[in-house]
Amino acid sequence: MAHAEESAIDVIVADLLHWFRAHGCDPDSALDRAQMHLEAELPEAV
Repeated sequence: MAHAEESAIDVIVADLLHWFRAHGCDPDSALDRAQMHLEAELPEAV
């Protein structure tokens, strides 16, 4: 499981965060917004 988690983190960093930065977006803000969306969806999935 730890290897899968590390692989997922590598994908997020290598692809998404670099893309945000390359397009002038703040990666930290994007992560915060993504976390808020996830938390908002969790009660619906349970």
